[in-house]
Amino acid sequence: MTTEVEGRLQRALVVPLVHADNPETAVQITRALIAGGLTVVEVMLRTPEALACLLEVASSVPEACVGAGTVLTADQARDAIDAGAAFIVSPGLDDGVVDVAQSA
Repeated sequence: MTTEVEGRLQRALVVPLVHADNPETAVQITRALIAGGLTVVEVMLRTPEALACLLEVASSVPEACVGAGTVLTADQARDAIDAGAAFIVSPGLDDGVVDVAQSA
């Protein structure tokens, strides 16, 4: 059975990356992407405020399917899921990240 998130990811022609230093900017970027027809976004965990950005985007832009990218550890995966990530992207294969994602 395909979940809603899996279906949205399969239909997405592009998954743009949101890289922001503050939540307000992340929300503005995501709203602009939604207006342009891109409804799946990946918030990159590359700034000190990335989890706050992810939380704000996930809670403020409900029409977006929001994931977390550059997830390197199981703790990051847990934190991202707690912040509202619907999917996880990792640049490598980490068993801890996989375990957390599968559990969620």
